[in-house]
Amino acid sequence: LTLGNPGKTHESLDPLAVLAAARGLAPYFTAVTVGSNRLAGDGSNAWVESPDSDQEYLIRSMPVTGLAAEVDKLLCQPRR
Repeated sequence: LTLGNPGKTHESLDPLAVLAAARGLAPYFTAVTVGSNRLAGDGSNAWVESPDSDQEYLIRSMPVTGLAAEVDKLLCQPRR
């Protein structure tokens, strides 16, 4: 998941992953499905277009404040 700050850590990614799993991608995220994550020897990683794999990453489709509100609703007002 990219929040527009490449190279920064994002402790908020776990709740966002739960949002995507519980509610689906749209309208919150879009998925990039071509490529794979490459792990370097120093522990860094980067998305590369080749080779392609079954991996994907998510890009937000709404402002961070909107995603935060959706996570709050998910945690405080779950659907039955």
